[in-house]
Amino acid sequence: MKIAKKFVLFFFITSMIYSQNITNTLGSGGVFTIKDGTPATFFTLTQSTGQVNILKSLRLEVTGNSPTTGVIFKGPDRFIHDFAPTGAAANTFVGINSGNFTMTYGSGLDASCNTGIGNSSLINLTTGQHNTASGFESLYSNTTGIANTASGSMALYDNTTGNYNIASGCKSLYFNTTGSNSTATGYQSLYENTTGNDNTASGYSSLSSNTTGSENTSLGSGSLYYNTTGSGNTTSGFNSLFFNTTGYSNTASGHQSLYENTTGYANTALGYQVLYENTTGSDNTAIGSNAGVNITSGSNLTCLGANSEPSSPTATNEITLGDNTITALRCNVQSISTLSDARDKRDIRNLNLGIDFLMKIKPRLFNWDKREWYKNNKPNGSKMQKTPTAGFI
Repeated sequence: MKIAKKFVLFFFITSMIYSQNITNTLGSGGVFTIKDGTPATFFTLTQSTGQVNILKSLRLEVTGNSPTTGVIFKGPDRFIHDFAPTGAAANTFVGINSGNFTMTYGSGLDASCNTGIGNSSLINLTTGQHNTASGFESLYSNTTGIANTASGSMALYDNTTGNYNIASGCKSLYFNTTGSNSTATGYQSLYENTTGNDNTASGYSSLSSNTTGSENTSLGSGSLYYNTTGSGNTTSGFNSLFFNTTGYSNTASGHQSLYENTTGYANTALGYQVLYENTTGSDNTAIGSNAGVNITSGSNLTCLGANSEPSSPTATNEITLGDNTITALRCNVQSISTLSDARDKRDIRNLNLGIDFLMKIKPRLFNWDKREWYKNNKPNGSKMQKTPTAGFI
């Protein structure tokens, strides 16, 4: 009988210990406080504000490979954790649904050393390592990509397996999937790049339309904006090479230089609006403000000096020194050597022109009054040069 009573009593006490609910009700304005005998306060809860104060420190267990240990949730969603699968090194994730609990480890540093800060940053990560994502949905789609840095809302959003990319700016490198080794700085810079490699874009919307073009360097707002597959271009300046799509190996430095170029290649433009209207012309070199500005499809043209222009927008194989205001050509020699060599000539014969031919050459003295100095190309003498020039009519 005594044994039975003891069993009933033990069962009753055990049930009380493991089934009890503890409720503390604070009155209006009350404060719940935990302290020791020092007295040092460790914890307070204020009824009027609902504010909890931890006056020492809060220690969470390392999450490790457990999605239920050392994790802070916000509502039903993970908010702060350092989940890493067994075998992987530490990760840090801060933000609603940042990182995930399904990363996998195979070898080496798989799923290790990643930092995600921002809502849904690195949410799809599987084995990627050494990635840093800062911003809403930055590196959102990244799975196995390595050593990418994304700073800005939705930066490197579509990246899956691309490696060693740096994106700084909202939606920079947004559509990049497998492209690697690119650097984008500025809003929507390299926005549509998917598989292009080794591109550098700095400036608002620079290289924005690039898809598969590689090894481009673009500095300046809107520079190489429409480039899609063109490669090996280097541009510096606002809207430089703006309309270029597939043109390659172009170098443009200056505000709106090579602005309308689309498919032209191997052009060099240095200065304000240099080669501005060139679209399909190739192998042109222009230096100086507005130099070669009217060239459209001409090729192998060299224009040196401000406002220098070839004989026509479609001319080929010409060199122009200066504009029509140049009155003297100064150099340390008095002749220009042509690229002429007897070793390059065949069927050489005497020219039967003698003194009679020379007597027919009539040098003249005249004053320049060029058509291009006047509106509608109609000279009236009002802009005629005062100093005469010797030459042939």
